[in-house]
Amino acid sequence: MTYRKVTIRKMPPHTRKLARLLNELDSVHTRLRNLIDHGRVLELYARASMKATAATKEEST
Repeated sequence: MTYRKVTIRKMPPHTRKLARLLNELDSVHTRLRNLIDHGRVLELYARASMKATAATKEEST
């Protein structure tokens, strides 16, 4: 759960730092999850490309 700026401003200093850290952690988690999803798609395309290349080589020989 991300904290809004207004909520963070009302917190004591130590709690504010922890809330910002949690926000950053949540942001990094989301970016990594998106990166993994993109990696899966790229891997799928790479496998399809390798199969197509192998099939083309076999047809030409």
